[in-house]
Amino acid sequence: MKDIYVEGASFPFALAHRSISEYSVHGELPHWHNGIELICVSQGHVRCQTNQHTFLLHKGDLCFINQKQLHRLIQSDAGDSRYIALFIGAGLLIKHPAVYDKYILPMLEEPSFSHILLPGQNSNAGKIRAALREMELYWRERPCGYELELIALCHQVFRQLYLAFIEKENAASPADGNILLLKKMIEYLAERYAENLSLADVAQAGHVSKSKCSRLFKQYTGLSPIAYLISYRLEESAAMLRNSLEPVARIAQACGFSQQSYYNRLFFREYKCTPMEYRKAKQADGKSGARP
Repeated sequence: MKDIYVEGASFPFALAHRSISEYSVHGELPHWHNGIELICVSQGHVRCQTNQHTFLLHKGDLCFINQKQLHRLIQSDAGDSRYIALFIGAGLLIKHPAVYDKYILPMLEEPSFSHILLPGQNSNAGKIRAALREMELYWRERPCGYELELIALCHQVFRQLYLAFIEKENAASPADGNILLLKKMIEYLAERYAENLSLADVAQAGHVSKSKCSRLFKQYTGLSPIAYLISYRLEESAAMLRNSLEPVARIAQACGFSQQSYYNRLFFREYKCTPMEYRKAKQADGKSGARP
């Protein structure tokens, strides 16, 4: 799956405020990263699904999601829920062999460890929220040497996560075999979403029957394989609309839609606006939020 670190591979870090309402009517699509993710709910309630586990996060709660774990966030009530998302690549953490092997690898490579829940009143959670506030300041203002401060704060966060990890009380069990099959099929869709794919193609990627393919997608994503594919195509097209000036017709073709009129209808159903309206709104937001 694609990584989302905005600074690129040289500095794999990102910090963002997000709203569940930013996603489509289906909510966030299940996905995974090659780095770790930390979620801190700042408003409302968020339902988080990690592999086969689903749990409710309240304001102030945190959830650490290990690398390469299938997950998604879902709106849990009628109000708009917001959260802070922190993304860290393992390459940003301590590389001294003795320290890295003692504290970092046991967490990242433990097969039975998919996530840790930290209730808002937990002392570890309070320290992590304080570090997130400092991170946000440095991330927004980018003073000279801000990367060094961010790296130091990342290690402060990891120490609190490690203390929670060794307690093992909230560490979840490993993904079951069905999750691993589903990840194979999702990865296949992510690599070939622009092609003319069928249910049989997706099922073959996971070496399962069409009926089992449909059952796994419905169980863990809430969507059929083809509905997931369409939503993924629309997400990719939305990213192209935000980040390029390519004509809408060309974007539709590049994302697997042979007819622009069909693409426009699906996009409006998903995002409640036309592709051009979406582009104007998002690019205007980007200009207004740009740093001097």
